[in-house]
Parts: sequence; structure tokens; C-alpha cells
Amino acid sequence: MSIKSIAIELLRSRRRAHWAAPKKRIALTFAERKEVEAVWGGVWSKPNYEWHEHYKAVNGEFDPRYMPGDVFYLDLLPRLSDLALSEAWEDKSYYAKRFPEFPFPALRFACIGGRLVDKDLSFISWENAYQAVRDMKAAFVKPSLGSYQGIGAFRLELIDINSPEDLKTRLADCGGNFVVQDLIEQADLLSSFNPSSVNIIRMNTVCLNGDAFLANATIRFGVAGSVTDMAHVEGVEIARVAGLNDDGCLRGFFCNQDGDRTPLSELGIQGEDRVPGFYKAVNCCKELHKQMHHFGLVAFDVAIRSDGEPVIVEMNIDGPGSVFYQYANGPFFGDRTEDVIEWCKKRTWDPALNMQII
Repeated sequence: MSIKSIAIELLRSRRRAHWAAPKKRIALTFAERKEVEAVWGGVWSKPNYEWHEHYKAVNGEFDPRYMPGDVFYLDLLPRLSDLALSEAWEDKSYYAKRFPEFPFPALRFACIGGRLVDKDLSFISWENAYQAVRDMKAAFVKPSLGSYQGIGAFRLELIDINSPEDLKTRLADCGGNFVVQDLIEQADLLSSFNPSSVNIIRMNTVCLNGDAFLANATIRFGVAGSVTDMAHVEGVEIARVAGLNDDGCLRGFFCNQDGDRTPLSELGIQGEDRVPGFYKAVNCCKELHKQMHHFGLVAFDVAIRSDGEPVIVEMNIDGPGSVFYQYANGPFFGDRTEDVIEWCKKRTWDPALNMQII
């Protein structure tokens, strides 16, 4: 074995330990292990049954199609997508410019590499930036690169900002890459999950050979007082996720970050309500994904406006996640699991080109 191969394998082992399953588990039977091997044996680089034991414990059922976390990040995602290109495509400053026919949050101005630009990405001054927002009561600010789980995002109150210098001072801690967007007035059903945050539908779509399909959809919603759908309290990630079926109807419960289930009735929400604009949002994501030829899996975060129209808030490529969505919906790829695995088995890839995730 070459030095390069040894180095890669050592790094993969370290990363595999990082993606180890939580400790809550129920052992698989011998027959269940054989079922897992039959599904994943052709694509995983190292057998691991811990994730299936975990989902069996949390969800109360065994299904060999549950996708192990380490297999997802180490064996599937590098085959599905060219991850070296992901950061440029995830840059929120370029969404509307790159895909003008799709609905994104209205951009007032942005900062790219420390330089201010307007909604058309032309260089501007702080005076121009101030003029772009002076008629607003509030805006939404978030990192345009490298953001995750709502970290760094906040509601910018503009009432007390009376000059370009005030605006510059208020945004001084935002770094060199951020966007300033219009607020989104969301549909009543989504607002009922948590009124203080824009609660999104996470739509994981897969596109193989031009055929785009929805793998799963869930509603992610924030905690009281949070302005984003994810929160951190004393360094602990707080997630609340409600599963949706193929028709966009709620499943009657939501899960927290540990997979614990709570009836939606405790939020005053009917368990089988259908999300308004669901089909339009699905079609929008699938059509956009068809134009993103480097990436076989894209996680779209979609808000639904009060008029039922979808707004694509974010596109996540190199870290879309899988655990919460399997808590809420079951196996990540559902009935298309075999299709995805067979497609990945035919893909060759050099792990040295995907060091950021292996």
C-alpha cells in the first residue's frame, strides 16, 4: 500500500469515527444484519451496523434501507456530487444572478470577499447600501458562505440606523461574505410551528441522468424567540423536525435532535394538514436541480409565503445531513434506495479529491 493510500485510510478512519452512530441502539439479529449487507454491501467501504441499530431503537422499527451516517458522507456523497465545487454554488450572493427564473429572497445588497455589491452584483459604497435599506423597518442578514444551522443569521432592525456609518457599524461583525435580504412573510401553517422564525421545508432532491426526484421532505422549525429554523443553546444543537409524506401532509408528530417524538397537537396543529404550495415547491426544486449538473444530491430549504408561493432560501450541497430526516420520515431515499446505490456503484472517484468530507 502506498503512503498516499495509508494517509487516506487513516483520515477516513478518523472521519468514520466522527460519523459514529449515537449510543442509543438495539442490537440487530443475524437475519437483519444480512438484510443490511444485501442493501449496502456493494457501496460501503467498511461494514457498520450501528446506525441501523440506532434507528431501530429510536424509530421502533428495523428497515435495511436506513442510510448509515458514515456511508452517506464517506461512500455516497462523494460519488453523487463534485464536492470541490460546492462552496461556489452555495454562495447565496449569486443565487438570483445564476438562476434568475427561480424564486429566491429579494436581495438588497451583499458583501463578497469584503466588497459591497448591489442586487446586480455591481460594486457599491456604504452610502449606496444605506439607500437600499433606508425605507425598510427590518431586514434579514446571514453569511453567504459556510453557514449552517442558522449560525450567524439575525434580524436587522433598521429603525435606529440613520446613516451609512450606522449601517457599517451594525454589520461590522458579519465578516466579508454576507447577504442582506427582505424578510419573508410565511404561510400561516408554517408560522404556527414557531412564529418568531421562518420555518422551512427541507427538500432533499436527487438527480441521476437528468431524472430529478424528491427523496424526502420535512418541516424544520425554530424554538421560541429564535429567528431561524435551527438554534444552539449553550453549544447544543436544538432541532425540531416534522415529517411530510409524498403529498405534503404532516405525519402527526415532530422529532427533536435526539429523535424523541412529540404529537403536533401539542403545538395546536392538526396532524394531517397539507403544506400550502407543496407541489409547486417540489417542482421548483426539481427543475432547479436539473440545472445543477455537478451535483446528484441537493438539499433545498424552501419557505412558503403567505400567498402560497415558494421561496428557495438556501441550497445545501456538501453537508445536507441525513439523521433528522430519517427520524421524521424513515429511510432517506425511500423506495429509490436501490436506484441510488446502483448509480453510485458505477461511479469511480478519487478519495484524495474529497478530503474535506472523508
